[in-house]
Formats: sequence, structure tokens, C-alpha cells
Amino acid sequence: MINERSKLFNFLKGMAEAGADAVFPVKAEEERVCVKVLFNDNYEEYEKGLSRNARSNLHKAYSKVRRNELDMSLKVIQGPFTDKALLSEAMKIYTKRESERKNRRMDFIPYIKHRYFSALVWAMKNMASHYTFCFFLNNRLVAFMTGFATNYNEIVFPYVAIDSKYGSYAPGKLMIGESIKYLQEHTSIRGLDLSRGDERYKLEMGGVRHYNYKFEIEL
Repeated sequence: MINERSKLFNFLKGMAEAGADAVFPVKAEEERVCVKVLFNDNYEEYEKGLSRNARSNLHKAYSKVRRNELDMSLKVIQGPFTDKALLSEAMKIYTKRESERKNRRMDFIPYIKHRYFSALVWAMKNMASHYTFCFFLNNRLVAFMTGFATNYNEIVFPYVAIDSKYGSYAPGKLMIGESIKYLQEHTSIRGLDLSRGDERYKLEMGGVRHYNYKFEIEL
């Protein structure tokens, strides 16, 4: 998947539009909407930039966690992901969420594919630019996002998922909010590219839409 700001995207798009005059045949196969959250150095300013309804919903989510006396925590893993048990839990949540989106029952084979044969998981376990943010309620993993830092002071997250069992606590919003606080305090990263899907919680947290494209090259 190639982002619209990539120089390679402009090249391939030009080849696709050239048709028979192209150096080699290129076909534009797919356009996918993605969402990116940008923020500055100050969390209060970031939050003020959200809509009034989004701020209200975010505060309600924090209040619900406190009201139910749940322990809330964020674990940030930077560099090689070596915790095999936590990685397995994350892939279970991702597979479950994927199954819910596709209206299929969750089975063993998709989990095995993601856990042991995904190039992204291999990269998580080996690359220094890797980041994973794990959000816990009462020490249970309920949301995570995992990806890689770019040269644009952003992190691109190919994997983002929440456990629908805890959806009433808005774990996606809380994870994004806590992750922004962490990045503002500890890094120069000022953008979270949440990749495919324009779910409401991403947009409410200040997300803006952009697009990735898939091309087929015939050689």
C-alpha cells in the first residue's frame, strides 16, 4: 500500500494514467481511506482542538474508568518486541476484531497467520523503529496499536485493534489520548497514522482522512 504523498505514488499514478504510452503497464487497483492524528507539544492545546462533543465523550470515558475503579495503564514498547505472551494476546485481539468486521467466526487459522507468518510481526520483533502501544484496564489488554516511526516524525500503525468486549469504555480513544501524552513527553514524534479505516473514534480524536493506494505492475 502506497501513501498519496509518496514520490513512488506519483510515479505509479503517472504510469497508470499514461495507459498504452507507459514505459510498463500499471493498473490502479484499490484506494483505501486512512486516518492520521496530528498534535503539537501541548496536550491541553491538542484537546482544545477537538470538537466540543469529542472532548465531552473523551472526558466521559475517563470518568467511567474512574467511577468503576478500574486501573488504567499504557505500556509502550520501542524497538524489538520480545514479550511473546503479550504479542500473542495482541494478535488474538486483532484476529477477533478482523473476524467481527468480516462477519465471520473467529477461528484458529487466521490467528496463526497473523501471529507467526506476518511480515509485520517479523518486523515488530526485529526493527529498531518499531513502536507498540498497549492499553490495559485492570491489567487486561483491551486495545493496542503497533507500527513504525517514519522520517516525518510520525508513526504509521498497520495494526490497530480494540477488544469489543470493552467497547463501552472507549479504549481506542483512551489509548490515543494516553499515547499522545507519552509521545509529547518522551519523543519528538507528533503524528499517529492509524492507517486503514475511518472509524468514528479515530475522527473524534482529531483524525483527518488521507489515502493509500494499491497498484498492479505487469512486467
